[in-house]
Amino acid sequence: MKDKRLAEPDRHLRRTAMDALEVLRKEVGFQDDDQAEFRIGLMRLVSGDKVGVVVIRFERPARKTVCCVSLPASTHFVAKMEGQTFLRRFEITRLNQARINGRGHVRLRDGSRLTSTNAIQAGTANSLPS
Repeated sequence: MKDKRLAEPDRHLRRTAMDALEVLRKEVGFQDDDQAEFRIGLMRLVSGDKVGVVVIRFERPARKTVCCVSLPASTHFVAKMEGQTFLRRFEITRLNQARINGRGHVRLRDGSRLTSTNAIQAGTANSLPS
């Protein structure tokens, strides 16, 4: 399958998984019942710090393409665990191969379920969204 990157010049404007899903909705008709997958590629900065390059991938087998929408490089993300009302901070690598549906519900590889998933950009790792 061929990868197709969507709205790459606007990557720095996206902050949440829902921002990326909105691009998929507009560009390729992503629906609430569709599933996409997070892929996290690690990159070492000149400072020695590691950041995760976050990409949400949506496979379209009928068109033989994988549509990809990226978020800014991040060290952590915050989300609500299913059934909880507060945000928790996680290492960005926990999102690797997690599945997300069109409603923004995320299932991690270990089966944990999350909502309100926000990446924390590299350089702002100590701040939580309000």
